[in-house]
Amino acid sequence: MKQIIFAILFLLSCNTCFADNQIVAIVDKEIITKNDLDERVKATLESNPDASKVREGELLSNVLNSMINEKVFVQEAQRLGIDPSKKEIESVVRNIETSKGMKKGELLKDLSSKGLSTEAFLGQLKTNIIWDSLLSQVISGKIEVSNQEVLNLISNSKPEKVYIDAYIASVDTKNKLDYQSLKNIRNNTKYCSSLDHINSKEIRIDKVTSNLQEIKGLKTKKIISDMQKGEVSPIYDDMGRSKFAVVCNKKYDMNTTEMSAFDNMIRQQKISVQADYYMQNLKKKKFIEIYDF
Repeated sequence: MKQIIFAILFLLSCNTCFADNQIVAIVDKEIITKNDLDERVKATLESNPDASKVREGELLSNVLNSMINEKVFVQEAQRLGIDPSKKEIESVVRNIETSKGMKKGELLKDLSSKGLSTEAFLGQLKTNIIWDSLLSQVISGKIEVSNQEVLNLISNSKPEKVYIDAYIASVDTKNKLDYQSLKNIRNNTKYCSSLDHINSKEIRIDKVTSNLQEIKGLKTKKIISDMQKGEVSPIYDDMGRSKFAVVCNKKYDMNTTEMSAFDNMIRQQKISVQADYYMQNLKKKKFIEIYDF
């Protein structure tokens, strides 16, 4: 209630609310003015030309929402004592200059020559550092990625070199009795070891140890490529025979760096989801008011 009264009194006492300093939003006791919004939109269009393709009203709304989110998490960071130093901000500026092939000090001069506020730019960098620090402190350390999740993602990416150990059991598709025998074996198969001692004239058991690309039969290759270690496939038809496959082992020809990239991809996806929940919960605790502009 006190926050609402504060907002009303603030608006009533504001003599410049209909000039460039028109208030467009309040987050607790902090304001966002039309001038602040215009500066951010200008910077957004400069850094991302594709933003100009978005309808003006939608662009303003999106940018304002981002600015409100920033106010929310910066206030939370202050509560937790997170405050980037000037040296940290300068280090990020230097990294940007290095990535763009610029000399030290050129980035801010370039922004200024384009009519952009260097103060607003540095403020934006600071909020980015704060957000990363906040996520690191509150979320990142709690994210876990299992080896199976990494393997699933790698499998879905269809890597070229996949080495497999598998059993393929098959019978002549035309023989119904043999098909029923195959079905019974399939229903009782849970592991590769289940097929180790099958001895049947009708049912052929092939042990396959090779690169996935060398497997004969397009359907079999497709079935096994979608399976993980320990899985048993449904019965399918391929090359005139009814078959099912059991994958004993599956290895990907990847180095540590490539494996780490997949791990990081999953980790970032999880962090992004958790960050959205975190922001929503933070906003529920705040007094936020948006005005027509």
